[in-house]
Amino acid sequence: MATSFPSDTFPSGAAFEAGATLDLRSRVLAYERHLISAALAQAGGNQRRATRLLGILPTTLHEKVKRLGLRRLAPDDAPRDRSDTSA
Repeated sequence: MATSFPSDTFPSGAAFEAGATLDLRSRVLAYERHLISAALAQAGGNQRRATRLLGILPTTLHEKVKRLGLRRLAPDDAPRDRSDTSA
């Protein structure tokens, strides 16, 4: 029985190209890194909001960010509204 996955299941470049590694651990870590980075970006760097998006505890997010070598988004890295030119 073949399983069909939604097109956004794998981060870009993570599809099974010819010759790509099938090492489950490295694939899972890459996908986890992608999801956490996306959640932090979507939450504007707010870790509490990112944990709600991911459905994990703040301590879990902190541990994963550290283990995966992710850099927390600083306030200067968070997306902002560029239309406000009054600053």
